[in-house]
Amino acid sequence: MSKSTALTVAGQAQQLALASEVEAHRALTLVVTSLAGYQDPTGDGPKADSLKGIMISVSRRITLRYGHKVQEMPTPMLRHVMNLKYALRDLLQVLVAQQAQYKQLKESLWKTIDDHANEYWRMNNDATA
Repeated sequence: MSKSTALTVAGQAQQLALASEVEAHRALTLVVTSLAGYQDPTGDGPKADSLKGIMISVSRRITLRYGHKVQEMPTPMLRHVMNLKYALRDLLQVLVAQQAQYKQLKESLWKTIDDHANEYWRMNNDATA
């Protein structure tokens, strides 16, 4: 018997979820990159390496709050993180349009990650109860 190399249905769903998460990550990265040169009304804004640092911090906080690296997340969690990253992108766009303080931009990102992770775990616990 020859071994099939076809992905299982679950494997296909996982690969699709990973691909979708990658697109959401790219969308967020584009908005974060556009912060280059941003200054709030007080003159504060990202320094040269801050934008890369924001993306690293986002990834670390997501890993910490969800308990898995993105590549190791189960499919439902990946979908939730994908929606989170789009929410982060949208939030940044709104805050930049409002000329929010740079400190508020970052704090809002961290709070949104925490809120989404709490929502995920609350839904997950409710489903298993």
